[in-house]
Amino acid sequence: MGRKQPSGLRPFEKNPEMLLAVGELARTFGRLPHEILELDPYELGLAMMVYQERDKASTKLMESMSRQGLPVFPVAVLKG
Repeated sequence: MGRKQPSGLRPFEKNPEMLLAVGELARTFGRLPHEILELDPYELGLAMMVYQERDKASTKLMESMSRQGLPVFPVAVLKG
């Protein structure tokens, strides 16, 4: 028997990628996912723009390092 989904998650049924986006924003800004959903539209838009720009900057840095022949590999950051 399948697990019943909480009714609060129904908006994400059609677009489950939004759960990932909310989780990434929450992790980026040190918040819980429900706190991201409590932001007003302006704050949420600003958070999305900051996240996207950080992602672009990171991609550019990796591409630059790769062009220079420097090794590019993932690094695990442990928080304790």
